[in-house]
Amino acid sequence: MHTVQLERLKARKGARKRSEIPNDVLWALNHGKIETVNLVEWLAIDMPFLLRNSLTEIGWEEKIDDLYDQSLKLQDQGITKRLKGIGTILFQALEDEENRTEIFETLASHTSDMVRAWAAFSIAADQTFSLPERLEIMRRFAADGSFSV
Repeated sequence: MHTVQLERLKARKGARKRSEIPNDVLWALNHGKIETVNLVEWLAIDMPFLLRNSLTEIGWEEKIDDLYDQSLKLQDQGITKRLKGIGTILFQALEDEENRTEIFETLASHTSDMVRAWAAFSIAADQTFSLPERLEIMRRFAADGSFSV
C-alpha cells in the first residue's frame, strides 16, 4: 500500500458497523499500517494476524510461529483477556531476549494502537517492577493519543 493511500485512510471517518469497514481499511489495520479511529474498527482487528505481521516487521522471525500459535489459543476469550494474554505472551518472549528493550520500544511506538496496547499489557505482566516503577513506565501509554492504549 502506497504512502498516499495510507494518508487517505488515516483521514477516514470510522465505520458504524463491522460490515461497513472498507476492505482496504481492514487490510491496513491487520497489517499494522494505520491506527483505529473507533471501537468498531478496533474490535474488527484479527489479533493473531496482526501479531504475526508486527513480529515480521520488527524482524523477530524466530519467534513468530510460537507466538502466533499461542495467540490463536486466546481466540475464544473476550477482548480484554486477549489483550492481556498477548501482552503476557510478549512479556514471556521478551524475558530471554538480549535486545529486549529495543524490541519493546519498537512495539511501544508502533503505528498500530493495538500493538501499543499489547506493549502496555506486557509491562503489566512483568511482576519484577514495583508499583511506582510500573506506573512510571506506563505513563507513556496513558498519554497515548489513541483511546485504546
